[in-house]
Amino acid sequence: MARADAEALRSLLPVLRQLREIKGVKETQPGTFYARRDAFIHFHDEGGVLHADLKKAGGSGFDRFPLATPADQRKLVDEGANELIGSPPDALTRLVHADIQKYRKLIADSGIKIQ
Repeated sequence: MARADAEALRSLLPVLRQLREIKGVKETQPGTFYARRDAFIHFHDEGGVLHADLKKAGGSGFDRFPLATPADQRKLVDEGANELIGSPPDALTRLVHADIQKYRKLIADSGIKIQ
């Protein structure tokens, strides 16, 4: 299975631009992205049909994404971003948990007793 070359990647320039904007993602060579020093997303060209491989959660291989339509391409970008920052519910849970911890510390530091 051949990696997509520069010519094949030209049709994916909008996708590549969006992937480059994801915090924590680094493009090590055209069309090859790393996150946290691990391979994250790369592209293949099989007989003129482009697809991307996105690292699975937990690092157990890659999921394949078709790239034939703008909707397919958007799904790849969304999944890539979610993989790094967490899905919106997970992100919200982390924010709420951080706020709770902050307020607990403020209350403890103030000396107020809550029963």
